Amino acid sequence: MGYAAAGRGAKGHDRPEISVLLAHSKAALFERLVATDLVKDARLQRELLNYFPSPLRRDYRSAILDHPLRREILAAHLTNLVVNRMGATFCNYLLENSSADAASLVRAFIAARDLLGIEVLDRELDRLVGELPHSLLMELQLRLHGVLHRMVFRLFRKAPGGLGCDALIRRYQAACDCLRDTLPEQLPGSELACLQEDAATLAGAGVPVELADALARLKYQPIALEVEEVRQIVTRPLADCLRQYLAIGAAVELHWIRREIESLPLYDKWYRKAREALHDGLLQSVRQLAVAALSNGPVGNGKPDVAGLAGLLGELRSMDGLNIAMLTTMVGQLSRLASSPETV
Repeated sequence: MGYAAAGRGAKGHDRPEISVLLAHSKAALFERLVATDLVKDARLQRELLNYFPSPLRRDYRSAILDHPLRREILAAHLTNLVVNRMGATFCNYLLENSSADAASLVRAFIAARDLLGIEVLDRELDRLVGELPHSLLMELQLRLHGVLHRMVFRLFRKAPGGLGCDALIRRYQAACDCLRDTLPEQLPGSELACLQEDAATLAGAGVPVELADALARLKYQPIALEVEEVRQIVTRPLADCLRQYLAIGAAVELHWIRREIESLPLYDKWYRKAREALHDGLLQSVRQLAVAALSNGPVGNGKPDVAGLAGLLGELRSMDGLNIAMLTTMVGQLSRLASSPETV
């Protein structure tokens, strides 16, 4: 069976095939990274230092940073970090659909990892090895992977170009912290119930309560990128932007629509592109509505007139399993609502 046929079928690739794909993906990314200036990025210089054992970092810091092969060492280290975490096809897929270079992809990955606190969560999960079933630990790792995938994707495609890792992190750190700290108070009742149920389910399965709560909140973190973009446009306090964005999201059932989009099957790259287009259209519409609301009066006062959406939302919610045509109709109608001058 060829690679394409295996990808389309239920079988998927076996371990030897995955190993070959990983090797080719790493070789391709390494060649691209060696040709970049990543070694000059202050944040990535710390990654270079962290590659070495602590005694070497302590005694030979300058020698490491001035090593004649520092560019190659860093490129190899970053290649392993990204590909081992994101999979064999992730980098190639993003780079073939963008004019940005591999350096921008790596910066987006490091920024997303740090903004989400993935390394901290990894260490917490590692402590549970042997205490929780392997299947549950794998499920939690896939949860981290899914959110990290979304965050890297958004940062790579939407963040301003030319920013180093530290500048990219600084741009979105406050929004990520604000969302993480105030999420339960900001979510609408139905979505708060989903959050609490998720955390309770994880805790009931043996996950420590604080970790269960952090994992339940994690899937909302990519919203912080959208909130920061709203703040950049309207120059209002971050808390106001977050409150208004989530209020708009509740009115148009953002979280439910997003989950339905993410549950669409990915038969090939064209289905992936279609799903991404739906996700982009959904977020763009909510962002436009939030900007309009914040520009038209006190926070919380501006709410979209969703009367035209109510019937469609009700009809879709009554169905079991939505397909891409249904969701395209939904997102298209939301886009028209966001483009209307009388929306709020």
